[in-house]
Amino acid sequence: MRDALTDIDEDVFASLRLSNMSEEGVRLVGRALETLAIDRASGCATLDVEGCEPNVLGYISDLVLEVDGVAVSSWQGDGRCKFSVRSAVRELPASQLAQFIAEGMGSAGGHESKAGG
Repeated sequence: MRDALTDIDEDVFASLRLSNMSEEGVRLVGRALETLAIDRASGCATLDVEGCEPNVLGYISDLVLEVDGVAVSSWQGDGRCKFSVRSAVRELPASQLAQFIAEGMGSAGGHESKAGG
């Protein structure tokens, strides 16, 4: 589609390519990181996140995964809970952990390294 355009504003394309999160989203990530708890015995990190879009929740888990082998971020509100799981531990697939967390409360799904519910 870009190639079909005759008058291209490169600044607009750069902005679209680089702007994945709002300013408030960045601030929300900062506040969530303040709640980071790492359990060295289990190799799991958890965070509490304010209400946000699932992609921001996933971003936070991706970021924390760089510190530890398993990351779970979640938010609760309006009688609901959403969570994101990331795992770099082969013996603990993210999809299985997400299903365990959601059991009896809701649904979950995902892959070996990324899941949510």
